[in-house]
Formats: sequence, C-alpha cells, structure tokens
Amino acid sequence: MDDFRNWKGYFHNLGKDDIYSLLKYLEEYKIKYRDTLGLDKKISFGVEIEFNDVFLEDIKTILASMPQFYHYTVMEDTSVLEISNIKDVIDKKEKPLIWGGEVATEVLHDTRYDWQNLKRLCQILKDNGAIITDKCSSHIHVGSQIWGDNDLYIKRFLKVWIIFEEVIYKFSANGDSIRRGVLNYAKPLGDLKGQDDLDKCLARNRGVNTLKYRPTTREEKDNTIEIRTLNGTLDERIIQNNVGFFLNLMNYVKGPMYDDSLIDKIYTNINKIIDINNLRIDIGKALILGDLIFRETEDKLNFLNIYLKSNKPVYNRGKSRILAC
Repeated sequence: MDDFRNWKGYFHNLGKDDIYSLLKYLEEYKIKYRDTLGLDKKISFGVEIEFNDVFLEDIKTILASMPQFYHYTVMEDTSVLEISNIKDVIDKKEKPLIWGGEVATEVLHDTRYDWQNLKRLCQILKDNGAIITDKCSSHIHVGSQIWGDNDLYIKRFLKVWIIFEEVIYKFSANGDSIRRGVLNYAKPLGDLKGQDDLDKCLARNRGVNTLKYRPTTREEKDNTIEIRTLNGTLDERIIQNNVGFFLNLMNYVKGPMYDDSLIDKIYTNINKIIDINNLRIDIGKALILGDLIFRETEDKLNFLNIYLKSNKPVYNRGKSRILAC
C-alpha cells in the first residue's frame, strides 16, 4: 500500500508488510498546520509555552502592543528562568533581568482565528530569539465542560491514560528524550493504580492535574484538566496536534466506541509502571490508540508521525493486540 492518506480502515489491522510500508511512509510525512481540527467549538482549551534565551520583559512589551494578545499572560516560570544580572541583584539590589519564562494563551476554541493567533505567537517568540531547552515544557488546559456534569468520564480517562501511559509520554517527548525534571513536574500515574478515587489522588506534580476540575456543563475559565507531560516546542504544528490528541482522547471516553468492560479488564491486568528514562516504542499499541480516539486518517498519521519522530521502532504488533476496535 502506498497512499495511506486515503486509508479508511483501522491501522492496527494492517498486515506486517503494510505496517512496515506505513512506517516508511511516515519517515517522509509532513504535518500541515490546519485552520481547524473539526472539533466541537464549545470545547475550550488554553496552552502554556515555556521558553528561554530571551528577556521576559521584551516579550511582555511586544505582546502588550498587539490587540490580539491582550488577554495572553507573560510570566516568570521558576523551572526555566535565569537571572542575567544576578551579581548586581545581590550586590547592588538592582531589579533582576529575567531570562526566559512562559506565555499562557487566553481561552481558545477550535477556530481559524485562535489557531492563527497561536501561530503568530510562536513566530514572535522565534523571531525574538526564544529557544526551547531541555527544561522547557508545554501545558494544555482543557475546559471541564468537555465532560459535562458526569464525573464518570474522568475515571474512564485516567484508566485509558494508565493503559497507554508509555505511548502518551513517548508522544509527549516529540521525538526527543522526555524533558529534564519531568519526574518533579509531571510524574506518571501508574503507581496510583488501584486507588479507589484515582481522580482525587492527582496533584500538580503529576502528568494530569485535576486539582481545578469540577464537573460542569458551562465554560469556566479556571475549571480545567491540565496536561503536563509535553516537552516544550515553538512549532505551532506540534502544539496544534498535541491539543488535537488530548481533546480526542477526552472525547473518546464519553463516546459510543468506549467499552467499559473491555477497558476495565485491561486496566485490571496492567501491572507495569513505566520507566520514564527508558521509554520504548510500541508501534502496535500506538496504532491501537490512534484507531480508538481518531476518526480521521490525517489525525492518525499526524499522531504517529510525532510519536515515531527520530526513532527506529521495533515491530511489536503481536504483543500489543490488546483491544478489538
């Protein structure tokens, strides 16, 4: 098979030779930045982008001069900032010059206007010398109204997360090693398996932060589920597809394709805690996850491209046939 863009079936059902052809195809595959992702416009989200190598005040001044960024927030972030005049701050009590920081968007929706502003933000940061280091991360906040007032969905989401946790962290690394300090800021959830109220056990230092989550049918700015696993990036295409991945994962657990009995059975039998410093590629498991949460082939290809980026995957389909789509 050569034209995978027009493939309408499940990728995890492909034969071994076709899977190898798919992997070869993905080596040359280019992700496009899209006007929209085809998501429900009522779903809200926000993005936090950490950066380094540029003065924080310079970025504040630039964004403050542009009306479309009036509600964006530029702030210090202790995980990435450096003080360039530390000696003068100590000796002369001068105001510190902060090097690096974070930009948090306003509440966004899947609209052309919001995606174009995000693209412009990334370009501004790059044009002014911002870079991503191994300290930087990206966070996504998703409005809790995505699940309405049904608190069952967060429990489903966390089960699916733990089942596919190694795939999620490998995807989050964007083809690199997972960022430095991830265990301090975004620990995996696997060691919490078995807790009766798993969703109540999550905190700010976990890969998913639910401290601000409350079931609701309304959009509320500070009522969100926060995704904290992602490596930093200034590539708007990666950010867009990161958002698409997690929003589709959240939609999956409330949709008709979700199978409670099957997921519960798999979850019960999961006993492995991932090694965050030795994340392995499991192409079979990634194909299954993509087939579960995405309906559009382009979304699946984008997800797989990011997941496999800069890696040599090992064919492991047999071990990973854990779900029947």
